Amino acid sequence: MIATFLCLTGLLTTRWIYSGHFPLSDLYESFIFLSWSFSLIHIVPYFKIRKNDLTTITTSITILPKALLLRVF
Repeated sequence: MIATFLCLTGLLTTRWIYSGHFPLSDLYESFIFLSWSFSLIHIVPYFKIRKNDLTTITTSITILPKALLLRVF
């Protein structure tokens, strides 16, 4: 999940630099931002309270927008 978070952060940053606006203008960018957000939601509690209860839920929610992207595009 950390590698996914870092890759999504890099992707969002490069899209922001090249497009000149925050990457939320179309469905693709919105799904990538949604995946990034859920990755962050997964990482923060994992390192803060060291609980793995949310791991299954947040990981599957993080993967869902990516699966929808493959279906849409």
